[in-house]
Amino acid sequence: MPTAKARYTGRETGSKPNSLSEDVKHALRELHSQFTEEVDERSPDWDAAGPEVPWGNRPHDFVNAINAEVHWAFAELQEHGRDLTKSEMWAEHDDFLRSLRAAREAARDRSPDYSRLFPTDVDLVSQLDDMISTVEAAGLKITQAPKAGKPADKQHAVAVEMAIRVLRVVKQYRIPVTATADVDLGRASPAVRILKLIGDDLKLVLSIATWLKVVIAAKHSAPDVVK
Repeated sequence: MPTAKARYTGRETGSKPNSLSEDVKHALRELHSQFTEEVDERSPDWDAAGPEVPWGNRPHDFVNAINAEVHWAFAELQEHGRDLTKSEMWAEHDDFLRSLRAAREAARDRSPDYSRLFPTDVDLVSQLDDMISTVEAAGLKITQAPKAGKPADKQHAVAVEMAIRVLRVVKQYRIPVTATADVDLGRASPAVRILKLIGDDLKLVLSIATWLKVVIAAKHSAPDVVK
């Protein structure tokens, strides 16, 4: 039996936030105003509303649209945090098996008066025996389970998919979707800056250079982002 050095504790650790923080929402509204003003200055005839964007509070609508898209990333990252290694699966398996065996012993040790409260055709001990056999058989499959993916690979996949979703919103609001950055000077294109801001809030903390690569990967995976 492997030694289980697991983060599994037999209970949920609680859900993570599923919405952007108010500070990030405020920063996104400011970036929206900044980027759209810059584009408007370069192209005086540019239609600020755009045919695809409804009338209203555009910075507010922009942030709401972004927030709706990143809900997926919040949920996905939370699920990845629950992924178990084989050692952790063994820990959960052993914990569950101990609980069932303890329940079986408790069923055997019931007092006659308490036992008479149960239907005569219900054999709790036999039912628990069957459950224990099922769980023991499931434990044999743990060694055959696929290895958990590397956290870095999972994070990259989430980052690319989130970038595709967010950049489609960015494009709709006529903010340039370009993959440029000067790491030494700390400068980056609107797309990279927006993703970096959102990623940090999701605890998906990547460097500017990495987000630049994510934007490039997103554009390759979803050409409509730049068309």
